[in-house]
Amino acid sequence: FWALLVTLIIILVGVIWFFFFKTDNTPTTIGGGSDLPISGDRPRKPVMTNNQPNTGGDTSYEYVSPLVKIWDKPVAGFTFAVVPVITTSTSTNESGQEISTQSRATTTYLFFVEKSSGNVYKKDLSTNKVFRVTNTTIPAVQDAVFLKGGELVLMQTYNKESRKIETFVADVPLVASVDSPMSLGSPSYLQDNVISFAPSFDFTTLYYLVPNEKGSSLYRYTKERGSVFVESVPLKDITLSVTNKDVYVVSKPSAFVPGYVFKTSPFVVVYGGKTGFSLTPAPTNAISLVSMWSNSGLFSYVHNFTNGGDSTLKNSFLAEKCAWSNTSTLLFCAGDPDTYINQDGLPEMWYLGDISFKDTLYIMTGVSGVFSDSELLNISDEGGESLDVIKPSFDTLSYYFSFINKKDGALWLLDVTRTVSR
Repeated sequence: FWALLVTLIIILVGVIWFFFFKTDNTPTTIGGGSDLPISGDRPRKPVMTNNQPNTGGDTSYEYVSPLVKIWDKPVAGFTFAVVPVITTSTSTNESGQEISTQSRATTTYLFFVEKSSGNVYKKDLSTNKVFRVTNTTIPAVQDAVFLKGGELVLMQTYNKESRKIETFVADVPLVASVDSPMSLGSPSYLQDNVISFAPSFDFTTLYYLVPNEKGSSLYRYTKERGSVFVESVPLKDITLSVTNKDVYVVSKPSAFVPGYVFKTSPFVVVYGGKTGFSLTPAPTNAISLVSMWSNSGLFSYVHNFTNGGDSTLKNSFLAEKCAWSNTSTLLFCAGDPDTYINQDGLPEMWYLGDISFKDTLYIMTGVSGVFSDSELLNISDEGGESLDVIKPSFDTLSYYFSFINKKDGALWLLDVTRTVSR
């Protein structure tokens, strides 16, 4: 009886304590104890620094985006260059003497030209430092391209007095310090009114077009030999495109005029007959990303020049907004599927600025001639602003991808390795 009585008393005390004296230590969220976001905000997710995995515990670590804005002022042109460097290390021998050892290495730079000043800058991708290379002021640079690993730069300006487009090539000084910009060296001018130019696959040679009475003249420029005439072509409204083997001439695209691509030396038609026709050839294979304007809108596919085969893509892109890797096995394209295009068509409306894109980046890979595309990264959301991609380009090893925003001319850089492995 007494054992039963003690048991009942213990149970009664436990019940009274649980309901009247126990403190609730369960955490609650601010604003009502709900895990749902307030006013349509996105749920906050833990993010990572330097792409390191979360190991548990505190999840409030900082997110480092693979996409960064390199320069917020308009950029005329850019290039990646692998530059040899000599590194010095110091050690101590058994006698306590310091020994300096030099070794050769390479580092990748991103060279670019600022439009307003014409100054050359470069970003060291190993240290993320940007510094000025030249102090030669060249206002209102319209376009620029680099040769020979950043050793030469071509700039194009418009002379208001003569009303001519002037183009010159100059040496880029070798600058190793942020505080020592130097002048451009040995400038040499090409012919007036160069209408198109493109570097060779290895960036040692420049090809360019100059209008003549019957069409255009194709020239080849090297630092050693200067300008050399190649051949005349019976067309004027054309642009150049160069692979590792061939130099192509492409008619400027129009939504309602059939376009064609021609091979030079000798000058023969290769492919075309499509309205709004534009293409981005792969550097090492006989394939090309083609865009055209059809009755149903913008249409994109990969065309094989050898067997004539086509591989249609799921999404549509302007060819100018696409770039191949140097091995021709990887293709990035920027596009905006939500942009409405009226009857005026592409690419004219985009060229004139009547429309702009809020781009997403897509990745394309091919197996046995069949290419598939999928979304890789919404770069506009990632960058925090609307990005309309022009002049997209990979570095030699396809570790980095860079482009200019058409809206404001700013230069952006994407870490490809971190993006693909996300």
